[in-house]
Amino acid sequence: MIEWQRAHRRPTRQKPTRLTGLAKIAEVIWWLSRRLWQYGPQRLPFAVLTALIVFALANLLLGSKLRVEHVEVSGTHLTDPASVIQVADVEGRNPFTINTAMVAKQIKKLGVYESVQVAVRLPNLTTIHVTEQQPAYIWKVDPTLYLVAHDGTILGPTPDENERVIVVDADHQAVRIGQKIDPRILEEAAYLLAVLPLTTSLSPHYLLYSRASGLMIPTNDGFTVTIGDDTNIKEKIEMLGPTLRAAEAASPRPSVVDVRFIRRPYFH
Repeated sequence: MIEWQRAHRRPTRQKPTRLTGLAKIAEVIWWLSRRLWQYGPQRLPFAVLTALIVFALANLLLGSKLRVEHVEVSGTHLTDPASVIQVADVEGRNPFTINTAMVAKQIKKLGVYESVQVAVRLPNLTTIHVTEQQPAYIWKVDPTLYLVAHDGTILGPTPDENERVIVVDADHQAVRIGQKIDPRILEEAAYLLAVLPLTTSLSPHYLLYSRASGLMIPTNDGFTVTIGDDTNIKEKIEMLGPTLRAAEAASPRPSVVDVRFIRRPYFH
């Protein structure tokens, strides 16, 4: 009976000892050593070559002695190329470190360009091509005419009127390229210059603007018609005809006709 129990006794599982764990680690180390010995010598030249190429490229790109010496700007018809070069600020820089997208973004902040493309050409050239906004109006300050885009951006001075809508700043305030005029003023001026000859006896060549009074119409009779802003503009134009006739018949002739208040237009 005892012999039968010994023969059929369930084998006991030996607890792993510290020596057993070390043996397994030794087996892994031995296997890795053999693999590295088998394949390491074959792959070593490739690894060394790759490291050398990476090092050489890093040294070339980041430590290059190449510098941007020339900047070419194209597409500037109204604006000054020198201002583009100044904002780009790429002269003397390592061409490999120039972020062309960031440079284009800085140039576009000038506010006068619809699009900007920047490219670096080795060894020492950077090209910048800009597309300017199209002029739609003219803003006049004293003797200087400024071209203005549809959104009110001052694009630059011009010697020619070219039959554009002209608004003369009666306050004589200086402007700068890239500055914005309220486009509603310009749109109202365009509307008045188109409608007045059809509805009244007035055919002005330009309009005046002041911050206090808004748009004003100079007349050949020596008086000025104050329109104001674009609020109730159609009603103002309807009221303008009778008010002008009354002013022309008045004695003495008035110097100002004001239709800003449509319920009570007046002249004096």
